[in-house]
Amino acid sequence: MTAPTAVAEPAVRSRVRLCGPLALEIDGRDAVAAVPTGQARSLLAYLLTRDERCAERGALFDVVWPGGAPKDPQADLRVILTRLRRALTPATLEGRQQLQLILPAPVWVDVEVAKRAIATARAAARDAAWGPALEQAQAALELLRAGFLTGQEGAWAQDERRAHEELELEALEWIARSGLALGGAELAGAQRAARDLVSRSAFRETGHRLLMEALAATGNVAEALQVYDDLRVLLREELGAAPAAEVQALHQRLLVGEPAPPPVRTVVRAGMTAPATRYARNGEISLAYQVLGDGPTALLLVTGWVLPMEATWEDPAYVRFVERLARSFRVILWDKRGTGLSDRVAVDRLPTLEERMDDIAAVLDAAGAEQAAIAGMSEGAVLAALFGAAHPERTSALVLYGGWGCTVGDEGYRAMPDREDFDGFAADVQRSWDDMGPFLALWAPTYEHDPAVREWWTRALHRGASPASAVAWLRMLADFDIRGVVGAIHTPTLVLHRAGDRIITVENGRWLGESIPGAEYVELAGEDHLWWLGDQDALLDEVERFLVGAAPVREPDRVLATVLFTDIVDSTRRAAELGDRRWRDLMARHEAIVRERLARFRGHEVKTLGDGFLSRFDGPARAIRCAAAIRDAVLPLGLEVRAGLHTGEVDVVDDDVHGIAVAIAARVAATAAAGEVIVSRTVRDLVAGSGIEFEDRGTHDLKGVADDWHLYALASA
Repeated sequence: MTAPTAVAEPAVRSRVRLCGPLALEIDGRDAVAAVPTGQARSLLAYLLTRDERCAERGALFDVVWPGGAPKDPQADLRVILTRLRRALTPATLEGRQQLQLILPAPVWVDVEVAKRAIATARAAARDAAWGPALEQAQAALELLRAGFLTGQEGAWAQDERRAHEELELEALEWIARSGLALGGAELAGAQRAARDLVSRSAFRETGHRLLMEALAATGNVAEALQVYDDLRVLLREELGAAPAAEVQALHQRLLVGEPAPPPVRTVVRAGMTAPATRYARNGEISLAYQVLGDGPTALLLVTGWVLPMEATWEDPAYVRFVERLARSFRVILWDKRGTGLSDRVAVDRLPTLEERMDDIAAVLDAAGAEQAAIAGMSEGAVLAALFGAAHPERTSALVLYGGWGCTVGDEGYRAMPDREDFDGFAADVQRSWDDMGPFLALWAPTYEHDPAVREWWTRALHRGASPASAVAWLRMLADFDIRGVVGAIHTPTLVLHRAGDRIITVENGRWLGESIPGAEYVELAGEDHLWWLGDQDALLDEVERFLVGAAPVREPDRVLATVLFTDIVDSTRRAAELGDRRWRDLMARHEAIVRERLARFRGHEVKTLGDGFLSRFDGPARAIRCAAAIRDAVLPLGLEVRAGLHTGEVDVVDDDVHGIAVAIAARVAATAAAGEVIVSRTVRDLVAGSGIEFEDRGTHDLKGVADDWHLYALASA
């Protein structure tokens, strides 16, 4: 193993170390030693970890007094801040409500340097420059291995510590990948890094696979097989899941004595070179993706159900499909979490739509795409539509093929089967999993009697997911209903549907085309639901025409958001009981709690409303859990809050939000009793599969809002 290249420390005025015990040097002086108290040091540590070293004054109470604030926290905080300002001179602490620590420039921060080194390693690996990738990953790990702010307590520190641990794991992963690619003397280091990955993150299958490859590369096949057995038992007993298809395939090759494939490899099919598989990360989940083509526009493909990208490379028709797209676009392929080469998840912990939108953003980030056209097929069209509505700033255009608005039909949506028929279909799939060939009569009837395609279809699905997982995905789809949010899509959108589609009938495509504002609807001839089968040229002609010529005119300040209103119950009475001063202090603590929870759940404070808050979120599940966390956290203060949520289209103007969705959320909140979190049906439908449970509260007439609204009370988050 080559010696790690130390990250150079340039001549700087301010040097910050967040790895290990807190250290801050200003002009060569130990500034931390001059900070008089542990409370002031906690505040300093918190500021040093914030973006641009900024923090809301109210958020500091929980940092300085994690066990509960004193009687007069504002006064005590002023004293601490005054002492801190004196100790840190010539650094300055500016602002009143929004505090910012300004250090003398230039500033060197070890964690920021490590992040840049990992990003450089990632980019080098993308170009197969494995030597530089290894050096940068080793340098990052050298900085990070001391741990994050050892000895620092508090919920915020724990959150930062988890993010820090993820950085360490990514550095280890790049060391293992690079060492495997380089071979020779670097294999020992790759094996050590892989062992460290397995010991520190037992459920991260990437570490087990890398360790198996490293052991096999050094001739230790028996131990590699034991690593697989240990993983299989762990996943079965703890998650009720099986190892990912890629890990199973590696295990099979080792069993029959085939050498493990080299980490850097190309597979040639139909005249095209399959790109290397890379991994993006969303929290603890690794997401497999591939990039091909170098066109000016990034195009992310979102496939349906459990089809894996690696198996689709075995179909010549698919290769022709992506080869043509790659002539005009930078195409990004990926496997959804729980499928294909991405990390598996337990069948009772399938991702929510919200988590899957986060997965798309993580893949775009890893692929270096700030913005992309998103093309979704079947269930992937549903996910793409939601992403385009919630994240218009990252979506240049949408192509929705074979999609729908509601998985299970009702009186208002007759284009899909009812619940009984859908459940029967899922049961048929479960019984037939060993041979899915007959189901081509639905997905691709043109090919239902082609023995090669039938064999490929079954093999592809088997590589995509286990039987239990595949059926669990189907049953989760039953709760998908995006009818209430498609009106918030303002990204240029092309809706495509084949007139004879047997599994998702053409009425679904027509509904999407009519319901998405300004969408262009094109009905294609044919019966095949899989977009690369049948007349793919006719489909691709429309995609290329639309994406090349689509004007990027949209309204980025109109977005799909979940709006949350919280309100203190009986605030007037409590204020009268406590008196002005005690009430102001109580409100300061309440505001600090709310802002800390908003930060934790990625909420955005819009404004305070006397004794409540108006906030918005890009995901409804986070908004619900934030509301519940606020409700529970203020109880020790002797306060009760009520909350209401609705998901819909909002106008964002100067950081404020307007629109009918805001009015609906306010009316929903008005129906809540003390301690209740009430949501609209739209919110309930969008958190399907999240594990969040509700109690039906029936229909309500919301003042000033047309129609009756079905509301639900949060039972368990």
